[in-house]
Amino acid sequence: MSDLKNCYHLFRHRFYKLCGITRVKTNRYGVKLYNKVGSDLFPELFSRREEIAPEEVFLGFDGLKDEYTLLDVPMAQSPHFDMIDKIAKGEDISSCDYMLREYRGTLDGRFGADVLPKSHVNACRKAEEKLAAGETEPPVLYRLNGRLYVYDGKHRLALALQKKMKIECFVIDAAHIAKQSYVAMMFKKMKNRAGYLQNSAHIKSLLSLIEGKKRVLVVNRNRTENLGDYAIAQSMVKLFTDRGAVADLAELSDVNGKRFVKTDYSGSSRQSKPRLSSLKRNRLIRAVGLRVINNSLYQLLRSSKYDKVIIGGGELLQSNGVFPSALDSWTRVSRRRQPSAKIILFAVGATSVFTPKDKKKTARALGRADRVYVRDIASQNNLAEVFGVGSELICDVVFYSGSGRESSASNRTRILYGITSFKRVKRYGMLSDAEESYFELCRKEIEGLIEQFPSAQPALFYTITDDYRACVDFNKAMQERFRVSYPIADTAVPEKLRAAYDEAVCVASPRMHGCILAINSGVPKVIPIIISPKMEAFGSVYSDGFSPEKLRRMLVDAADEVLGL
Repeated sequence: MSDLKNCYHLFRHRFYKLCGITRVKTNRYGVKLYNKVGSDLFPELFSRREEIAPEEVFLGFDGLKDEYTLLDVPMAQSPHFDMIDKIAKGEDISSCDYMLREYRGTLDGRFGADVLPKSHVNACRKAEEKLAAGETEPPVLYRLNGRLYVYDGKHRLALALQKKMKIECFVIDAAHIAKQSYVAMMFKKMKNRAGYLQNSAHIKSLLSLIEGKKRVLVVNRNRTENLGDYAIAQSMVKLFTDRGAVADLAELSDVNGKRFVKTDYSGSSRQSKPRLSSLKRNRLIRAVGLRVINNSLYQLLRSSKYDKVIIGGGELLQSNGVFPSALDSWTRVSRRRQPSAKIILFAVGATSVFTPKDKKKTARALGRADRVYVRDIASQNNLAEVFGVGSELICDVVFYSGSGRESSASNRTRILYGITSFKRVKRYGMLSDAEESYFELCRKEIEGLIEQFPSAQPALFYTITDDYRACVDFNKAMQERFRVSYPIADTAVPEKLRAAYDEAVCVASPRMHGCILAINSGVPKVIPIIISPKMEAFGSVYSDGFSPEKLRRMLVDAADEVLGL
């Protein structure tokens, strides 16, 4: 009968997983779940590590009725530790409390299963090897009412306790646990039903913790072809989370798991087809895209109540036909859905030239904003002259992400030089009016850096798809004219970009966030390549008396001011 039960639950679990369905149901023991979806806790929460003594940790929320729940049980008295201790001592575990609970379904949110003791013994041996080698993934804990609770990693903590050793853990804000979809679904099943007093009280403490904090919605692009967008979004969330708020991110570049911008690092700019073939197609995609984005934003604003809606972090208020429409739309939806929420434009830039239509849209959006923070003096002056809007001066929010301290690493043996598309260079007209002249200027600058750092090897790098294609075009031109080309560093994702910066003694980039991320990574010499007014404004900030710590303090003060509005 137990085999039949196992097969039944295994079949249903795989069926729901195949169909992408998560189903929550209850039985006599508590709330159970088919196909538990992955945690939707923000990845950036897993940055604070602490060395924890396992005996200080308690078992966390499990959704079982009070008669069976293990909530608030110390790790040393848990079934998990009892089983691992017996395995370490070579004792039989077939009738231990863990095995009995696992069979009945009173261990956690899983349905009962008949698991062979040998499976647990083998798993324990492998975990011991990882622990000895220092390869154990840190357990995830949350602190509530003065206690540390385990969210993920009970067996790892039990094993460390058995070995009488401390273990490095991620300790996250308890307020985020109640927002996790798994917990939220279980709590809905527990609400107003008998037998859940202990678990319910625990969740109510989490909810009260959230209610006592400011809730902010960060509206920004995140998963696009531009690594600067990712850095901005992550820095915004981290800044306001670190200041005691509960921050959600509206990823307006990624709706229903599908990117509006498809990243493609193949080919060159000459070979690639234009993204939009006609003005009509441009307008259609923009209209449909904004509608889908607004529906996504609408759902977030409808499902949660926010104190602040914070837009920006890197956006440039300019007349490009796209952002004025988006900003006008975002502020209108936010004001309509949550009239009491303060709308803040945070760390944005602003140009001085707008078409009448884009100026009107931008003016409407600025009129809905309760406060505007700009990232440079030129932007502050432009807003005052063009729109008659006053603003507060801060710096780019990405400065908040790094330590800003120069690294003493001895393996910095690379020069990273960023090439951008000539189309972008020509648009601003600050360098050259011919691609050949621009490429020649880049070649001379690279040679000058090689003379300055003779022991370092040059490489091209990019932080956006178009810049990769520009690197390919540049190498092709250099090969044809001088029989020389440069390696292109793989910096397509944030992790690879950080690794490249760790090896760089010098970084020169025409991208503002390419420079800021290099500064955050402790690159000894960072050179902004001035191709646009934005880079010119950045260069004025990154000059004599430049202090990353002072800029971060400015951002912290501004965040506190925003939360106090």
